[in-house]
Amino acid sequence: MEIIRRRRGAEFPLDLNNGVYIIGDEVKQAPIRIDKAIVYDGFDRADGQLGVAPTGQSWENIFGNLVINGGHVVNPNGTSNARSVIQTGVSNCRISLSVPVIRPGTRIAFRVTDAQNYFTFQMESGHFRLYRFVSGTATLIGNNNAYAPQDGDVMQVVLNGDSIKCFVNDNLVFDVIDTFNVGATKHGIAINSSEAKVDEFIVIGVV
Repeated sequence: MEIIRRRRGAEFPLDLNNGVYIIGDEVKQAPIRIDKAIVYDGFDRADGQLGVAPTGQSWENIFGNLVINGGHVVNPNGTSNARSVIQTGVSNCRISLSVPVIRPGTRIAFRVTDAQNYFTFQMESGHFRLYRFVSGTATLIGNNNAYAPQDGDVMQVVLNGDSIKCFVNDNLVFDVIDTFNVGATKHGIAINSSEAKVDEFIVIGVV
């Protein structure tokens, strides 16, 4: 990978395939991959409505009322299946969600068109599930007991055409083919429990 930097009018390459780099406070050994986030939100702003992500997109509560509290997204009323989404402009992407406090019904909502039509990748008591919602009717398309959810988990969904892959801490949990809502570009968060806390929502384009 090569990144071009300018120095006093000249261009020179930064080779991230070799060497050791300091990124923030962390030491990284090459090779290093750098991806530009389409959407990023760490929710490090005033308590209240989700509002606008640092990357400029507005959050939309499509059911219930998810809010920011202490730098996390929470569902203060414990509304079942409360959901908030963001228009990313991409259907093929990698969606990542960090979950400091995980509780049943904590999930990534993806390929959402409205409150009745979408997918969710979610944790339940002791396992993970993948659902498709069509006209409000849920269909279970994946159930995995191999990984017990834990506080601090990072959930990821990778979408590429009709391919849906779901990961927990880089472990593949589901790998399915499904054409429903394949072109939908709204993705986001759903929370059931008033105790759950999520942060670090990231969407990166699939290349």
